[in-house]
Amino acid sequence: MEAKDDDVFNQVKAICEPQKNIHLKVDLNGSSKLTGRSTEDGVPVSLPLNSLEELFAWKANDKTDLGQSFSKPALSGYRKIYSSKVMLCHDMAGGYLDDRFVQQMVGNRTIEYHMSYWSLIDIFVYFSHHFITIPPVGWVNACRTNGVAVLGTFITESTGGYDRCRAIFSSPVVWTYVADQMVDIATFYGFDGWLINIENTIELEMIPDVVQFVSYLTLKMHEMNPDAQVIWYDSVTKDGVLKWQNELNCKNSLFYDACDGIFLNYGWKDSSLEKSLKLAKSLSSVYVGIDVFGRGIMGGGGFNSCDALKAINKYGFSSAIFAPGWVLETLGQPNFQMNNKRFWNLLSPLIEHHPIKCPSGFSTGFNSGCIENKCDPLQPEIELGLQSLMPCVPSKYFSLGFNGKDHFLLVNATEATEQEVVFLFNTDVKEKVLTIKIVSNSENVEGLFAMATNRANVILSESKSRDFTVQYKRVTVKKYRYVHEFIIYCSVSFVASELLAIPKLEECIVFSLSLHPGLQPTPQVKNVPAVDILCTEISWKVVEKSEQFFLLDCTLVFTNSTASGIFKTEILCERNFGFCEDSKKPQLCTLGWSRCSKYRVHNMKVGNPMFGGPNCSVLFQVRHMDDMHTVLGVGNLLVTYSE
Repeated sequence: MEAKDDDVFNQVKAICEPQKNIHLKVDLNGSSKLTGRSTEDGVPVSLPLNSLEELFAWKANDKTDLGQSFSKPALSGYRKIYSSKVMLCHDMAGGYLDDRFVQQMVGNRTIEYHMSYWSLIDIFVYFSHHFITIPPVGWVNACRTNGVAVLGTFITESTGGYDRCRAIFSSPVVWTYVADQMVDIATFYGFDGWLINIENTIELEMIPDVVQFVSYLTLKMHEMNPDAQVIWYDSVTKDGVLKWQNELNCKNSLFYDACDGIFLNYGWKDSSLEKSLKLAKSLSSVYVGIDVFGRGIMGGGGFNSCDALKAINKYGFSSAIFAPGWVLETLGQPNFQMNNKRFWNLLSPLIEHHPIKCPSGFSTGFNSGCIENKCDPLQPEIELGLQSLMPCVPSKYFSLGFNGKDHFLLVNATEATEQEVVFLFNTDVKEKVLTIKIVSNSENVEGLFAMATNRANVILSESKSRDFTVQYKRVTVKKYRYVHEFIIYCSVSFVASELLAIPKLEECIVFSLSLHPGLQPTPQVKNVPAVDILCTEISWKVVEKSEQFFLLDCTLVFTNSTASGIFKTEILCERNFGFCEDSKKPQLCTLGWSRCSKYRVHNMKVGNPMFGGPNCSVLFQVRHMDDMHTVLGVGNLLVTYSE
């Protein structure tokens, strides 16, 4: 992306600096830490922008730079034009917790809120109280993988927000510059739009500029991405007063008309929604707020959030579920998975699950974002950026699992009636011949999967019969670790939308699944391609108070081609500790994962040979893998200490 012209910035600076509490000391030609990449102790992180100075100083740098992680193309969900949508607004303990880290690192992450019920969600908003909230890379990748739009947040609050708004909306030159920067930021980080939340008073004479800013930002975002969304939050009114309306009315409709939709505050009643019907340009563009923490919301939030959703559905509006992290923040970690599943299963019958667009097929390894925790195997670490495509139709009959090594889908339909079908994926593959590849522990895998042509069967209680024809042909059987692998060809009659389903069975573990149109031969990988690795920015230092160890910092750079179907790269290492407390025979162990062509190693402990150990060295290995866990490339590099 091109940098902004200095002349334009100087105009902005001249307008803003006389304003109270606005000081811009930015040299756009000089070095700035506020580029497309931020680091913390040398490790790439996603961070927000906290001031106008930081927003104006931000510059997009080379997308191949450290930390860029968007190697997997986005999977599109169907846009719901006439039916209601669901927006998830994620506000968790201030945001930017361990989810801020771009690359996946083993051994230093806390368990955080994570989402795997993506088919219920159409839009994901990463919310915080920072001025410009940029969604972390892990959340963006998880949304892209599962066909969900993701938005950042523009927020101003209180006295500081008043001063900032006075500077921004004092001139079209300034708010145009702000909007252009926001478009560039969304383009660079790969997300789809913005939630605009102005929670402070605004000078009345500046309201027309606010409306023009919202309109201009919406226009520019749509030029960047036709499916982009800019949503206005119900806060400040046309009079410049901060007063939440809890409905769409003449006091906030001018902002709503300038963008794609409005997020209504949570204190609404049935009468509020009745009034909102009059000014809605479309019912789906009005997102009625549900505060899961229960502040002023019908039903009191929590597990009763479904009561509010039922009331919203009566009017056909979309919904905005705010802070579902309540499940973790208030109920704690030990039962998080169970409580989270309970929360979404209560909402699931009230939401239309969106199908996924994948005319060329899809693959999934059922990875919900868990990785092995070497310190506590019973508490896996969460890495959202590694998520696979999640099932499109949540059900009480299956759950995602992780045993510390393998990810899997556990299907248990023992309580289902004889004719019930457990649906997994709703997709638009229209070919009459499909290849389905399954890795499962089921001996009867030939009868495991089927295609159903009646979309209404998505509701299990109505699945009294299955209107489809399927022919199976076993092609190969490959056994490893008590797992059987089969290729199945399905000849079916298709309609506009197809449902991949599992007929009744006692219990089955599915490790991975892929579906592709046509007859797909089994790939024969005889010689795994070599991966070239370089090690740059190498730095060795002695650990303070102990000269038994060196600490290694370096950047690994390796080949990575999205055309080869690479989903992620696992980085492993084997290092010598010498004769010390950690002295063991070196073993190759996982260091972390990357979704790009670089990985930053920071403060890796390596034994000092001066204390009787062997040569001070580290063997790095990288493995390119797809989402079916197939190794597509391997590379090795030995890094030896040198002064």
